[in-house]
Amino acid sequence: MFLKTGDNINKDLIRKHPLRYYHTVNTKMHLARRKKGNSGGNPDNSYKKKFYLVIFLILAATGLYVYLQIKVNSNSIFAKIYTALHTADTGKSSFLNNLLSGWNSKVSSIEKSVKPSAGEKKNPPPSQPVVRPETREIQIYLAKQEKNRALRMMPKSVNITVTDGKIMKESINTLLHYKSPESDIITSIPPKVELLDAYIENNVLILDFNRHFEYNKHGYIGLEVQIQQILWTITGINEQLSLSFLIEGRRKHKIGGEGMILRPFYSVKDRKKIISEKNITS
Repeated sequence: MFLKTGDNINKDLIRKHPLRYYHTVNTKMHLARRKKGNSGGNPDNSYKKKFYLVIFLILAATGLYVYLQIKVNSNSIFAKIYTALHTADTGKSSFLNNLLSGWNSKVSSIEKSVKPSAGEKKNPPPSQPVVRPETREIQIYLAKQEKNRALRMMPKSVNITVTDGKIMKESINTLLHYKSPESDIITSIPPKVELLDAYIENNVLILDFNRHFEYNKHGYIGLEVQIQQILWTITGINEQLSLSFLIEGRRKHKIGGEGMILRPFYSVKDRKKIISEKNITS
């Protein structure tokens, strides 16, 4: 005889009838599972089923309403959309044709505004104006040999082409490479002298030359004349500027074999009209 589910179970009874106790426990668990299943199982599943059913009914009602509007009422918005999408001459609806044609016209107008035609010339942007070279007449200064071996500064008018407003640099380069057709008018600047850079800082024109600037075959007087030639040329264009010399980016206090003192600044007050051994040594 098996134990009933309501019987009190003690340890002595379990030891005497272990199989009966096992059957009783399994019976209780089986009844509990059946009771839970009859009560509806997991409540979340039932809620999901109801939600999906409501969504399905709403979609079905909406589709039925649209279908009736198209079939019964020809003036409804649904009927007009249906007619526009199904009436076409070449496989496309007139609605889509109008839409595409309007889009193509807008695209073509934009392309015309962006891309110029083959015959049109491209105008530069207003922020980057075209810089045209400017021709200006200036005076460069050479040295004329006097009878007493003195050298006098002589102006020579020349035309130069200025780009980007770099008139000082163009003027010095013209002076360095000028060859006088007159035998008594010479330049004391050595032919291998080159201008490396020219820029203005605090109203001072800084000229940077290569190493050949500090060596002159005429010695002390030759160095004095070449400095006066450059000083007269620059101050003839702008008398407000001061002048400073660099040798390959470095400032030197003395140049030449005789140790001529190179001043840090030269101005219009330092110009000399006549250079000779007498006024150099004085």
